[in-house]
Amino acid sequence: MGSQVPVWIPIVVALLGLAGVIATQVLSGRRETKRLAEEAAREERPPAWPRSSVWPA
Repeated sequence: MGSQVPVWIPIVVALLGLAGVIATQVLSGRRETKRLAEEAAREERPPAWPRSSVWPA
């Protein structure tokens, strides 16, 4: 049984794998950028409620 795989099939599979890796990195980078921006905004704005002397720190 000599079943041969055409050359283009491994090339297509490799390109799909490479595209998946690149897409994952792009999405991960966007998520990280958004997280850092939200964290910076959270540090800049004042707390949602003022601290009171009634509640211990």
